[in-house]
Amino acid sequence: MAAVNISKLQDGIKGYWDKIGIFHHVKEGIRFIEEKGRVIDRLYFAKSIGINISPELVSIVYLNKGFNGIQVVRTHSFPNSIAPQQGGTSAKDSEDRFLREADKFLNARDTDWDELIIGIPRSQVILKYISIPAPDERLIKKILDFEIERHIPLKTEDIYYDFQVLGRLDKNIFKVLIGAVKKDFIDYYLALLKKIRIEPTAADISSLSLYNFFSEMPGCSKGTFILLNIEGGEMDIDIIKDGMIGFSRGVRLDSQIKLVEGHILSDRANLERLGDFAAAELNTAVASFRRLEGDISIDRILLFGKAAALSEFDRHIGEKLNIKTSGYKIQETGDKKPSIFNLEFGVAIGLGLRGITKKQLNINLLPKHRRSRKKDHSIFVTLIMLFMVLILTPASVFSWIMKDRLVLSKLEKDLSEVKSKASVVEKMDMQSLELESRIKSFNKLKAGRISRLEIMRELADILPPDVWLSEVYITEEGLEMNGFAGAASNLIQIMENSPVFVNVRFDGTITKDSGREKFRIKAGIETEVRSQKPEARS
Repeated sequence: MAAVNISKLQDGIKGYWDKIGIFHHVKEGIRFIEEKGRVIDRLYFAKSIGINISPELVSIVYLNKGFNGIQVVRTHSFPNSIAPQQGGTSAKDSEDRFLREADKFLNARDTDWDELIIGIPRSQVILKYISIPAPDERLIKKILDFEIERHIPLKTEDIYYDFQVLGRLDKNIFKVLIGAVKKDFIDYYLALLKKIRIEPTAADISSLSLYNFFSEMPGCSKGTFILLNIEGGEMDIDIIKDGMIGFSRGVRLDSQIKLVEGHILSDRANLERLGDFAAAELNTAVASFRRLEGDISIDRILLFGKAAALSEFDRHIGEKLNIKTSGYKIQETGDKKPSIFNLEFGVAIGLGLRGITKKQLNINLLPKHRRSRKKDHSIFVTLIMLFMVLILTPASVFSWIMKDRLVLSKLEKDLSEVKSKASVVEKMDMQSLELESRIKSFNKLKAGRISRLEIMRELADILPPDVWLSEVYITEEGLEMNGFAGAASNLIQIMENSPVFVNVRFDGTITKDSGREKFRIKAGIETEVRSQKPEARS
């Protein structure tokens, strides 16, 4: 009886398809052709804009991808006099100047784009590589939503963050890159751009954008390179090994070197001092990278931003570190438009490249509800392709679609029957795997957790009685403390003699305050000694 009913049902479905199938598949064919039209349009006629927002300098580029490849159509930069703290404290005339310059470029008559990406300075962003145990890559977002504050020393409600899975370290362990920025920084500039009717599609990090720019250069897939970018009061240091970014750091320069007209290099008297400071930061970065990767030689330092055009700065860095330094020459196309390898706008070009090419790193710090929709210019190509297909190959297209839909219908029916029986078991299995991964993650976290009490006890034991600490921050990356002392210069040697602290250094200059010396110190924490220290004292 059941078999007879099923047979009748199948006959009824077949008759239904015979009556309405042709109209349904015509619609499917049109949708298919439209999708192919969009792909071709994106491939040959994509346009994008990259805006790198440094607190002292804004750089904008307009890119076009066509049959002749990628071209930089226009570039523009202007000083950004808005105060770095944002949040409405900037003078109104500074905001008006920012909006006037941006509006003149972005709303020009010949400017249209599919994507507009803004760049966040590396010094404003927390960027970390982490490993996450998970039975399936699809669970990583749920795991991060649950434990993001373990990796980011800020409250979840105060940040925008995104992540990208880079691959597997083991069968059930994934390597993940996470980036986070305070909401205030992005929200401030989004509100400003909205005043001139501009809504970005993405927000990227300056270091990752510089890497995207570097990945377009010939010979970048092999060897170890340092990317040094100086733009406004920001200095970005990236170390690239065999085509992948392995180290990234952003440094603010305004407390180290005098800014002139919005840029650190506007005053030539700054060059030697900047060279010494940059060489010291590069040495620290290389030492940190070698602790992770071993004794690796650096093939070359590539300079970006305004520093790339200064031969004396290039030479000074090379002599200090005994490493070859260079920058790609700024070329021009036949119609005098700047080429893609314009180093002064390297970060902004890297932002624009993300909008028109498929890149390895695609972190977007804008929350989904703040991302504008991509502009679509594919209607003409779609209509042309639709006309050609309808005239030349209707029979073959529709017959293929009808056959495919019939097979798909049967498969969907079989699949629904299997799912109805297996849904309970599948749900229990997924819950079991998720619970197991959380237990493993918790146990691993517990085994490697830093003992804050031990670190504070060590500071109390070794610091002189005249030292007063106003702030102490302890993270997985190390220790940072602010305070006052009678002789702050002695603290570095005292802490270096401790078996708990490594790489002790001043973060900024020592200043006088009411007869005492105000200091800011950063240090790493020796994990092996940390676990042994309580036994040694007992």
